[in-house]
Parts: sequence; structure tokens; C-alpha cells
Amino acid sequence: LLMSPTIGMGQFTLLLASPLVLLLILTVLAETKSDQLGLLMRALIWRYADLLVWMLRYAAAFAMLGVHITPVQIALITAVSQIAQIIPITGGGLGFREWGVGLTATMTPGIQGIAMRTAVGADVINRIAETIIVIPVGLVCTALVARRFKAVMKQRAFEQGSAEDQPVGHPQDQDQPGQPGQQYPPDH
Repeated sequence: LLMSPTIGMGQFTLLLASPLVLLLILTVLAETKSDQLGLLMRALIWRYADLLVWMLRYAAAFAMLGVHITPVQIALITAVSQIAQIIPITGGGLGFREWGVGLTATMTPGIQGIAMRTAVGADVINRIAETIIVIPVGLVCTALVARRFKAVMKQRAFEQGSAEDQPVGHPQDQDQPGQPGQQYPPDH
């Protein structure tokens, strides 16, 4: 079923939705066991959602070029793209990702052959759209993080200031008479 180039979009959607439902159920169960396990499951859900968004972006990029692409081709191209993204030679796999997408698109079985030039063009469209979205979202999130950081630092300064106003007793001073910091017996 998975390697069939004629898999329908309905079957593909059902296939992709199944793990998401399973992850949601496991997350609810995991959060009752431990906070760390619940956080791990939430991270897996977000990662899976990210994968689905990547697949939608590639489907949209190829659709913009008028190329009919199968769900299996979308999945394979997305996988190769994300693997190429981690090549540390260039930032974000620049060049490697486009080459990998082009090569994968020409080699995958589908309704029609996809030219390497077309596949590279689809990836360039995807990368441009990615950049157009990432920059404004990054700027907004940076402002939110900066505001939150200031509030936390202000709260810490307030807490430290109030803690410094209170006298501090040390365990070695508890059995001795006099004021904290005073030596016993007092020097005269």
C-alpha cells in the first residue's frame, strides 16, 4: 500500500492521521504517569505535526508548478529534504536539499515523471515561502522572549532584594550569644 504510486489522498490522509491519534492518546496516558514522559510525548506530537506541515508545503510547491505528485512522492521528497537539512557543510543544507529533492523526484515512481529542474524549482519555492514565514515569526517570538526575560529578571531582582533585607543566621552562630558576625568571646 505504501509503495503503490496510485495510493489515494483519502487513504494517505487516514494513514497520516492514525499515528497522530495514537500519539494524542499516549500523551494523555503518559501525563498521568510522569511530567517528563508527558513532555516527551508532547514533543513527539509537535515533531509529527511539523513533518505533516513539511509535506503540505511540498504538495503546495509542486501544485504551484502544475505538477501532479502522488502522496508517496510527497513523503519521500519530504524525508530526503529533512535528511539533507542536517548536512553541516552549509547552513540548512543549502544546495544539498535542492539537489536531494530533485534527484528523489526523478527517481520515484509516479503518475508522470518529474524533471529535476521542476523539482529543484519546487524546493526553491518551498525555501522562499519558509523564509518569508520564518523571519516575521522569529522577530515576533524574539520580542515575546525578550519581554518574558525582562519580567523574570525583574522578579528575581525583587526576590533577591527582599532576601538580602532579612538577617541571615548561620548554623555555627546559633549556640553562641551575641549578634551575627560578632566573635565569641568578644575581643576587647
